Amino acid sequence: MGAKTITSFDPSRELALEILERVERQGAFASHELNHAFAAVATLAVDVRPRRAFTSELVYGTLARRGRIDWSLARAVARGLDSVQPRTLTLLRLAVYELLFLGDVPEHASVHTAVELARRRIHPSQAKFVNAVLRTVLRRLTEEPDELAARTSHPQWIVDLYRRLLPEDELVAALEANNDRPPLTIRARGARAELAAELASLGFTLHDGRLAPNALIVENPEGLFETQLFLTGAFVAQDEAAQLVGELAAPRTGELVVEIGAGLGGKTTHLAELSGGGARILALDTHAGRLRRLEERAAALGLRAIETRRQDATAPLESWSDPLAASVDCVVIDAPCSGLGVLRRQPEIRWRRDREAIAIYAARQRQMIERAGELLRPGGRLIYAVCTVTDEEGPRRIREAIDSGRFERLPTAELVNTAGSRLPSEIVTAEGDLRTWPHRDRVDGFFISRLRATH
Repeated sequence: MGAKTITSFDPSRELALEILERVERQGAFASHELNHAFAAVATLAVDVRPRRAFTSELVYGTLARRGRIDWSLARAVARGLDSVQPRTLTLLRLAVYELLFLGDVPEHASVHTAVELARRRIHPSQAKFVNAVLRTVLRRLTEEPDELAARTSHPQWIVDLYRRLLPEDELVAALEANNDRPPLTIRARGARAELAAELASLGFTLHDGRLAPNALIVENPEGLFETQLFLTGAFVAQDEAAQLVGELAAPRTGELVVEIGAGLGGKTTHLAELSGGGARILALDTHAGRLRRLEERAAALGLRAIETRRQDATAPLESWSDPLAASVDCVVIDAPCSGLGVLRRQPEIRWRRDREAIAIYAARQRQMIERAGELLRPGGRLIYAVCTVTDEEGPRRIREAIDSGRFERLPTAELVNTAGSRLPSEIVTAEGDLRTWPHRDRVDGFFISRLRATH
């Protein structure tokens, strides 16, 4: 999409503002709101892709760059940002994102549209204020913050956390990677080479993933999900790091596999596919709505070996309707976590989390690992995965599990994918776990460990 084709009267800006208001005032997620907003026009005989692309850029960009945006706004509002009406502040953030980061959009178009939106959507009295603030921002547009947190648009606690985890020469790159939009990665449900050839014949540019044998990265995804190949289930969207979870689980025919925290079923369906439909996959989650969508997804993909159960996996095993004690061959824990490895997908997370939340997630993760130890038969496998980068939610949970005497780490020689290829050494930690980073590996930030139940 060429930004120059978007005029000041394009409805993309108004829609972006509506979505941002729901994200910031109601706790909604941008990805869900964007999908919902464009679902209604998906069947119309009009190409909405340019509008969707621009709206998505505005929404994700404003959320990701909020820290940098607020730094500029704070210097333009004499009484401080706390004095600004919430809806007006959201509108100002949207406009300043355009001014700072969308160089192809004329400055006058950004300012004019913001003033008109203030007049129509908020109150005429706010239009003059918005105009004055944006004119001040324009006069100081070349000023840059010295503080790394403001410059890279992260809360200070996340900057401090990254500084403890990474070499100093990687710090800025790691933080900036969280502000980039991720590439679209798909998982081929059949032969990867054949799917790639078919998509290439339709004009898509693709290249193979580096970590997972069925991963394809699509460089020009516009229209991909309207193709017959997608509609008939030839592929699904899934980041390459997430695909590694199923690859390490490697479920076999006849096995009972329990997934804790199944969510919408991206990993669940992968587990079923990898077993050729021969394993019994039991997907657990606490949210009935997610399980319904998982069931619909599995049915659409023709996967019949998946069962679902609404179950809090932190609850004592004796309270379960079917405890399954010491009978499970493989437990996959897709643990709820702080999500700091997927900030480029969910930029709003960084403004909702705080340091204290990590301890809360870690406590739930500990309970899930304890349940896994009770579910697994001796010699059964535990695959533990989190889409975050903190030590508390990854390595420390695994060390604790091993110290309990219920688990041992599987040899690193067994860290191969289902195609028999060894995983790259740079994502294997000294302890034998997997750790990926967006700035290093061009995938989501994940921690994955593979353990064996000792008794």
